[in-house]
Amino acid sequence: GEAVSAAPPSAAYRLRKLVRRNRGTVTALGAVLLALLVGVVAFAWQARIVTRERNAAIESRENEAAQRRLAEARSAELAQVASFQEGMLGQIDATAAGVRLMQDLRTRHRAALATSAVPESEREPRAETFSVELARTNATDTAVAIVDSTILAPAVAAVGERFAAQPLLEATLRQTLATIYSRLGRFETAETLQQQVLASRLAGLGADHLDVARARHDLAVVLEKRGRHQEAEGLLREALAVRRARLGQNCIETMVTMGSLGGNLRYQHRLEAAEPLLVAALQIARQVLGSEHRDTLIRVNVLGFLRIDQGRNADAEPLWREAYATGLRQFGPDDPDVITWTNNLGGLLGALGNTADCERLYREAWAAARRAHGEQHPATLNCASNVASVLSAQGRWTEAEPIEREVLAGRTRALGPDHPDTLDSMIGLGKVLGRQGRFADGERLLRDAFVAHQRSSGLDHALTMRAGSVLASVLLDSGQVAAAEALWRELLANSTRTWPADHPDRLVMQNNLGSLLVRQGRGAEAEPILRETLAARTRVSGPDHPETLVAASNFGRLREDQGHLDEAEAIFRDATDRFRRGLGEAHQNTLSSRSNLAGVWYAQGRFADAEAAWRELVADYTKTFGDADQRTASARRQLGRTLVARQQFAAAEAELLAAERTLAAAPGVSPARRLGITKSLVELYEAWQGAAPSDARQAQLASWRARLAALEPPAAERSVGK
Repeated sequence: GEAVSAAPPSAAYRLRKLVRRNRGTVTALGAVLLALLVGVVAFAWQARIVTRERNAAIESRENEAAQRRLAEARSAELAQVASFQEGMLGQIDATAAGVRLMQDLRTRHRAALATSAVPESEREPRAETFSVELARTNATDTAVAIVDSTILAPAVAAVGERFAAQPLLEATLRQTLATIYSRLGRFETAETLQQQVLASRLAGLGADHLDVARARHDLAVVLEKRGRHQEAEGLLREALAVRRARLGQNCIETMVTMGSLGGNLRYQHRLEAAEPLLVAALQIARQVLGSEHRDTLIRVNVLGFLRIDQGRNADAEPLWREAYATGLRQFGPDDPDVITWTNNLGGLLGALGNTADCERLYREAWAAARRAHGEQHPATLNCASNVASVLSAQGRWTEAEPIEREVLAGRTRALGPDHPDTLDSMIGLGKVLGRQGRFADGERLLRDAFVAHQRSSGLDHALTMRAGSVLASVLLDSGQVAAAEALWRELLANSTRTWPADHPDRLVMQNNLGSLLVRQGRGAEAEPILRETLAARTRVSGPDHPETLVAASNFGRLREDQGHLDEAEAIFRDATDRFRRGLGEAHQNTLSSRSNLAGVWYAQGRFADAEAAWRELVADYTKTFGDADQRTASARRQLGRTLVARQQFAAAEAELLAAERTLAAAPGVSPARRLGITKSLVELYEAWQGAAPSDARQAQLASWRARLAALEPPAAERSVGK
């Protein structure tokens, strides 16, 4: 991609500039640093113990027995101190510290203004300006930078200086520091430290030592964070072999490595290889720790993710219900893991079509996060974002919008404007605005997020491509078909540098492009794309995965448009049966697949079968989404078209006019959908006028023809709507 000539100012630079302008607020940093300095104290304590014991060992070097006893005592003491240091430093929550830092800076700035010579009329505008400028600083990154420069980096330097002659002890200390760096997201530094730990332990202990196995495991975890999953896999396999040989199968350390290797393979989409490892890890956890232990419930949760990856959502549900119910009973609703499990179960139930329970659980998690963390903590904002997403899934855009705005504002304050979570909120709000028909506002937000991801992560980064794909969808909904097509083609070209050809996210974009081409009547171009997508999806995810069935449905639409109606019917029947088994009768995907089947019956001239199917669909869409939802209106439109074919004109008119009124009032209706209902009304009055001419119907026909002419897009932008 094109190089960026100038990067935005760093968070540390922006904060220094802000502090120079507002020196009265700088003391706010002291409160945060004071809470973090306990880590320095722990490290200094540990260093003094090591120096004292080393000197004592030298003095008694002629007494071999005393040396052994001293070494054993020192080893035990150092292990305790290292554990204490890791525990103290591990309590650092850089995100929470960043939030507190920014809040404290704002409070202190207002207090400084109140006691200064600044006129009262200027204080609030200046405080607001300060707050806006401060929001440009990534609070979490700033807190991490402070922790690194004042605590961790000096500790790393001290380890290298003081314990170079004691490589195994040095490795123990570096291990602790690497763990903290990893928790803070400084994976490059963590990797360097872990590589040093592994090298020292290999040289001093040999490849089959358990400490070497731990070093391999921990290095693998860091490599995964940096996207190097194949390298990590080799290290995890080596660690697992040693732990199995030395500790046996039914051991916690073995279980942890089995789970890590299974998770690694799952991320690489090697689901068949991942399954036995994740199942065995859970079995061991149940046997060794018991079914109510936190680590066991974590294994339950991970296995649920595998089932979802396999398209076995129904099999994931009992696992996630177990994690939620047991966690709630054992740890209470405000426990961080329980909040996560509550969100997970809610999301799964939403995917299964149970939006009511999904919303209930999401709101339950949001309330718990507010109690545990406060309103503005990133974890609380994540929960709020989930609530907005389920409201959007139900078409409740006006309820979702203020929550999306609140989350965006909170993330901007806490994390900065370019943080991935902040950009994710921009994407969420952009989608909500687009769904309400406010395409210009939605497109602006989505473009800003897309450009920001390009600037921070590059053209071919996964986050950039996902943001671009959402933008393409909104462009398509707003009638900018050529722009949507061009963007999807660009994203697919860029994705080859990041994802393999059969990566699930790449297949989603490929499927979207093929579907767009079908809608434009460009079947010859769409066919190879959709064939390849369906074959790859089936191979990667299996025949029952929802995304495989979506790909099959799009291919069925293509075959229907090409006149292969019997083949299309068989595809739609199979997809409908699989959707019913996997997601249930009321799920949106099942309803869409049933609609495809009713549509092909219409194309085959089986109007009685089509009418019966559409009447059932109108009832089910109404029950699931409500009578005012545009999806219900679209089903009603298809019922009206079928009644026209059966020459039941009065009944058809009632259905089509009801659909048109709904689509006229509903927010975010695409131009193609408005065009479709208008065409259907023109076809109704043409057929009715032909069968039973009247002046009134002729006037209605002329009126709807005029509306259709006003809605027709330019020839270059026309798409085939069904």
